[in-house]
Amino acid sequence: MLFERGGEWRGRLSASSSGTAAAPIVYGAYGNGAKPRFYGSDILNKAGFVGVGGGSVAGQIAAPVQVGAVLADGVFLRSSELVTGSSNAAVNRAHVSSTPGSWWRDQTSQTLIVNTGGTISSDPRRITAVTRDDAVFNNFKSNIVFRDLAADETAFYNRGYAFRVQDGENVRIENSEAYRAGKHHFGVINSTGFVGKGLYATLTMPDQGFGGATALVSYSDNRFSGHTSLWEDVVIENVGAENPGWYSHGEGIGQITLRNIVARGTSLILKEKTTGYNLTTINGGIGVGAGGMLDGATLRGDNASLSLGEDAVARNVLIDRYRYVSSYASPVVVSGPNARLEFATVTIDPSNPGWGSLVAFANAGATLDLSSSVFASPGTEFSFTMTNLDQLVSNYNLMANAWFRLPGSGVRLTLAQWVAMTGNDVNSLNGTPTFIDALNGNFNLLPGSIGIDAIPAGLYPDVLLDRNGRQRLVGSGYDIGAFEGFTVIPEPGAAVWMGVALAGLVMRRRRGTE
Repeated sequence: MLFERGGEWRGRLSASSSGTAAAPIVYGAYGNGAKPRFYGSDILNKAGFVGVGGGSVAGQIAAPVQVGAVLADGVFLRSSELVTGSSNAAVNRAHVSSTPGSWWRDQTSQTLIVNTGGTISSDPRRITAVTRDDAVFNNFKSNIVFRDLAADETAFYNRGYAFRVQDGENVRIENSEAYRAGKHHFGVINSTGFVGKGLYATLTMPDQGFGGATALVSYSDNRFSGHTSLWEDVVIENVGAENPGWYSHGEGIGQITLRNIVARGTSLILKEKTTGYNLTTINGGIGVGAGGMLDGATLRGDNASLSLGEDAVARNVLIDRYRYVSSYASPVVVSGPNARLEFATVTIDPSNPGWGSLVAFANAGATLDLSSSVFASPGTEFSFTMTNLDQLVSNYNLMANAWFRLPGSGVRLTLAQWVAMTGNDVNSLNGTPTFIDALNGNFNLLPGSIGIDAIPAGLYPDVLLDRNGRQRLVGSGYDIGAFEGFTVIPEPGAAVWMGVALAGLVMRRRRGTE
């Protein structure tokens, strides 16, 4: 079933029957132009508004159905009830009357009160009211594909999905976009075998509270077990720093895979048997916990910290110029037992006046295995707040003239003093690494840098690739940090060196060719 590109529908697209694994039912697009767009909102008749009296510019109009949000040319007006926290009619009427850019629906009189900041009837903007969520909906259907579609203006408090997959198997959403949602842009509920690929999620209703919305979610309740989902090639932006870009929960969740996810201005929380590959956050962090696994990530900018919970594993992670603004005052935070961080490269914005420590333990029960990582900002401090040093195992790291602070102590130790006192970091190195082009994000170590081939070759047999997906072992040992160098082999008779490939040279792996 195909919908014309450039077309708009104010109604819900619901899958009406199941396909088969060999022949799924496909809802898609034909023609040229923008993706077919399904709206959860209705356009309000501005001439139908009447004044509320008392000299207010607010107007009211009959609203016999529930309203989740009101927008002016796609910009959310703020819900009086969410802002005031009150359902009292007098409180909300007074708030809307005095507050431009607000609205409230009186359920008793079934009227919608809106204050656009001027006379509504002459307002040039299109005023819409959200009356439907789940604009693209799969409910108890399986073997379905939604492809090349867009959903918009579906926001309700504590609900309001744009795309919703409920109680289905082998459902796919491909190359689709979700705008101005409520609780979730793409939600997968009590479903298994889901694939979301090539997705875009942006703009969320305000005032839902911290964590009140997530752009992507997988959830399965205790009636199920082992429900799987794959999310791949996704961009998330403008959903609010208070709203995680990704979250999963529920007793029925099984293996979840995230791959090639970019989140701008928000965080990603990996838990409930989730594995993340090649994740990127800009001005947002990544949390790994509950047995989560992170293999390949880049975190850049404000609040771009890595948080490790119980049984969390993170490797091949780049934290690029971390800057503390309002979240954790440390680029790496450990809050649970049995956490592991390996093959990371961590730098801090040199102009950042607010960071506290390079690695921090958030509670006394936290334990960490820290190894094979570059901490490249000179003079930074490792701060450990665990109750005893048996909770830390640390070795084969590269630390740029760092200081170490003992638990409960104001005393700062050099690396040599730290090794002598604790027995940790016996094989770690003290010095400043040199990168190929750190300013532009290339954190491969330069030829001759400290840290190249510094880890014995057999120490990490399960770590096959680096942050860039290159073979990890290319020399006599592993390079410390998220990036492994590669070998440039010129034609016979020329010199061999480690670093950036030059024109006319043949680049080969130590094992195999490329």
